[in-house]
Amino acid sequence: MKKIIFLLSFVFFSCSLEHLIFMRNLKKFDFDITKQILVDIGIVTNVDNRSKQLSDDKLENEPLQVEKKIPVENKLVKIKNNNIFTIKLPEKEKFIVLKSIEGDTTFSSNDSKIEEGIFVFTSGKKDSKIRFEVFDLNGDLKKRVNYFVNIIIDTNIEKKKEEVTQQKTKTIETTNIVTNEGAIKTSIGIKGVIQSIKKDLPYAEAINEYEKMINSPELTEEEKDLVKYNLIELLLERNNFEKAQNIINSLRNEGRKLYYNALLNTSRKREREAFIQYRDALTKSDNETKKLVIAGLLELLKKNKLASLEEVEDLEKNISKFKNEKEFYANSMIAMSELYVYFEKVYKAEEILKSIIEGEYNESLKKKARGVYKDLREGFIEYR
Repeated sequence: MKKIIFLLSFVFFSCSLEHLIFMRNLKKFDFDITKQILVDIGIVTNVDNRSKQLSDDKLENEPLQVEKKIPVENKLVKIKNNNIFTIKLPEKEKFIVLKSIEGDTTFSSNDSKIEEGIFVFTSGKKDSKIRFEVFDLNGDLKKRVNYFVNIIIDTNIEKKKEEVTQQKTKTIETTNIVTNEGAIKTSIGIKGVIQSIKKDLPYAEAINEYEKMINSPELTEEEKDLVKYNLIELLLERNNFEKAQNIINSLRNEGRKLYYNALLNTSRKREREAFIQYRDALTKSDNETKKLVIAGLLELLKKNKLASLEEVEDLEKNISKFKNEKEFYANSMIAMSELYVYFEKVYKAEEILKSIIEGEYNESLKKKARGVYKDLREGFIEYR
C-alpha cells in the first residue's frame, strides 16, 4: 500500500503544465495515461513487443529507424506589454499541448478552452516565445507551432482598472493580431524579433520567415529594410551570393547598398572591388552605416594592403568623428595603428596606442592596446 501511495505522489508532483493540459484532452482519444506519464518523465522506456522478442544479437543487426521529420510552423504576434491575448489553434480530430514558454509571458489556464484549441495568455515586458505541439488521436506528434510574441512598449503604464476588466471579458471572443503572413512589429521591438528568428530557427526556416516579413503589408518600409539587412547577412554566411545580390539591389539606402556589395565582393574574393565600394560608402552613408563601413574596411585592409597612406589618413579622419563612442573609436584606432606600422609610421602608431592606454577607456580596451603596443616595441621601436 505504501508503494502505491508513493508512486501516485511521485506521478502527481512530476506533472508539468504540459501533462495537466494533456490530461484535459483525454476525452479525445484512448490510451493508457499512467503509462504515458511514466514514459514522459523517464521512468518507463517505451519499448514495443517486437523489440522485446528479439535477442541482443538480432537487435544489433536491426536497422535503426529513421526519425520522422516533424513539420514546424512559425507565427508572429504583436502585443502591448501586460495585455491579455488569445492564441487559437483549431485542430479538428487533434489535440494541442502547450509545450513551453520562453520569456515573461504567462499562461491563464482558467480562462483558456484547451479542448477547443483556445489558449489565453498575459504578456510581460519582454519578447517571448510560446511553443505548442499538435498530436493526432493516436498520440503521434504531427507538428510543432512556435509563436514569437513581439512586445510593444505601452507608454500608458497606469491603465484604468475598468479597461482591463473590459478587455478580459472580450478576450475569448477576440484575439490580438496574429498572422502567418509575416511579422507585425514596431521599430521598438522588431530587432528583438529578427534576432529571435536568426537564433532559434534553422537556416531555411529563418530565410522563409524573413521573406514573409519583407512581403508583409503590416511592416513599414523602414522595418522591411531592417529585415533585409539581416537576411543579406544570413545569406552571405552560407555563400548564397545570387540571392543576396537580389536583396542588395532592392535596398533604398545607398550607403547600405554599397556596404553590402562590399561585403559580397569580399566573400567572393574580389577585394579590390570591395575596397572601392567601401571608400564610396564612406561619403554616402549615415553615421550608423558609416560605423559598419569603417569596421568592414579595417578588416579588409588588415588582410589586404590595398590603401595608400593618404587613404589611410582619410579613414582616420572619419573615425575621429566617433570619439564620443569610446568602444568603437578605441577598437578602430587600435586597428589604425597596425595599418600605420605597414607604412612605417611607427611613432604615429605609438602615439595612437599611448592615447588609448593613458585615456579614459575601460580596462579591456587598454589591455588590447597594451598588447599591440608590446608587439610594436619588440618589433620596431627598441631596434631603432
